[in-house]
Amino acid sequence: VNSVEVGEPFTQANLEQAVGRELGRAQERGFFFARLRVTQVAREGLRVTVNARMNLGPRVEVSSLTFTGLKQSRPEVLKRYIELKAGDSLTTVGLAATEEDALAIPFVRFRPPARILPRPGYAEADVELGFDELRQFHIFGGVGYVPDDDKKIVWNLDLKLRNLFGGGKQVAVKSDRRNEGRNSLHIAYGQPFFLMGTGWLDLEVATRDYRDDFYEFGLQGRFTARLARKGSTGLGLAWRRVEPAGDSPSFSAYTVEYSIGRMFFDEPLNPSKGFQVSAAIAYTYRRYTSIDSVTAREVFNETRSRLSLQAVQPMYRGLVGYLGAQYMGLETGEELPPLSELALIGGPGSLRGFRNEQFAAQRAGLATLEPRLRFSQGYAFLFYDAAYINRRLSNGEGKAHTEELYRDGFGLGLSLFDKVRSIKLSLGWNRDAGFDQPQLSIEMAADL
Repeated sequence: VNSVEVGEPFTQANLEQAVGRELGRAQERGFFFARLRVTQVAREGLRVTVNARMNLGPRVEVSSLTFTGLKQSRPEVLKRYIELKAGDSLTTVGLAATEEDALAIPFVRFRPPARILPRPGYAEADVELGFDELRQFHIFGGVGYVPDDDKKIVWNLDLKLRNLFGGGKQVAVKSDRRNEGRNSLHIAYGQPFFLMGTGWLDLEVATRDYRDDFYEFGLQGRFTARLARKGSTGLGLAWRRVEPAGDSPSFSAYTVEYSIGRMFFDEPLNPSKGFQVSAAIAYTYRRYTSIDSVTAREVFNETRSRLSLQAVQPMYRGLVGYLGAQYMGLETGEELPPLSELALIGGPGSLRGFRNEQFAAQRAGLATLEPRLRFSQGYAFLFYDAAYINRRLSNGEGKAHTEELYRDGFGLGLSLFDKVRSIKLSLGWNRDAGFDQPQLSIEMAADL
C-alpha cells in the first residue's frame, strides 16, 4: 500500500492517508464499496512496509436519484440539473460532480453531503440529496444619503417571486431612483431552459426616465448556459427606443451581445477565497429618426466591451483581501454620443464616495481594494476605489475633445447576515468632500 521513511516518521495518520488513497483509486473505477484490511506492518532497514488485502466487491451502479426536503419543487425539474443518472457507475468523481450540480440549482439550497444507500448485494445504490427550499418571496432594498442633494435620499427596491409552480420560474420587479430626476423600472420573467444543456432564460421590459436628459424604453431576451461546472456563456438580444430631451433626434438601437464567465467562491455571502472573471462584447446598430445635425449621419454601428475580475484571498486568520477590476468601453463613429449610450460611474458598485452616476464615460477603468475582517455572521471592511474616466466634451463650436479624469474614493462599512436576511452599511468619502459629508449607503435583503 505505502512505505514511509522512518525519519518522517511513521504514524497512524500516515497509515490512514495511505489506506484512503488506495480506496479512493478503487472507488474512482466504480468499486465504490471496496474494503481494505491491513495484514502486516514490517520494518526493513530504514523503511516501514505496509501490506494489505483489498476486497473490491462488485462495480456499483446508481439505481435511483432521490431528493428530501422538497415541499413545492418538482423532482423532475431538479433531476435535469443533475448529470448523474440511474444506470451510471457510482464513483467518487461522479459523486463530487453531483454535489456541484446540486449546489448550482438556483431555487433551492443543497445540504451536503450526498447520502449513499446501498441495495442488497452492494451492486446498486440509491443517491439521496437533501435540500432546503428558499422562501418564495425575496426583497432587496437599498437607501443612500446624498449630502448635496436637496431631496437627500436615493433608493432602489428589488422584489422577486421565486420557484413559481415548483418549476424554478421567477418574476422580478426592480425600481430605483439613482439621483434626482433619474428613475428606472425593470420587470423580468425567468425560467430554467434545457434546450442546450442546463441554462436560464430571461425576458425583460425596462424603462429609464431621466427627464432632463432622455426617456428610454427597451425589451431584452437573454439565454445563459452552464459551461463546465464553474463557467457560463450567454447570448442576449435587445431593442431600445430613446427619446432625448430638447431638440435632439430620437433613435432606435438593436443589440446582440455575447458573454462568457467563470466563477468560484467557497461561500456566496462571505467568501474566504475564490474568484470571478467575466467578459462581454456587444454589437449595436443604432438608427436616428432623422439625420444627426452634428455628424450628418443617420446610422451608427457601435461596439461595446466589458471585462470584470474579482478575487478574494486569505491574508491572516480572519482577515481576507478583496480585489476588483473592471473595464467598460464604447467604440462609435459619433463625435458626441448621447448620455443614454455612455457608462454612468459613481455610487455603490463603481466609485463609492461619489454621487450615483456622477460621471458619464465613453471608456472607464475601475479598481477596488477591500480588506475584510470576517466573523461568523458577516464582515467589517475598509475600501479604496479608483477610476479612470475617458469622455468626450463639446467645445461649444460643434467640435469635441477628449477629457481624461482620475478619481478615487475611500471609506468603511459593515455587512451582517443570517440564513434569511442581510444588511450592509457603508460610509464613503472623496478628496473633495469634507469629513462631515459622507455618502451613506444601506442595503437590506430578506426572504419572506
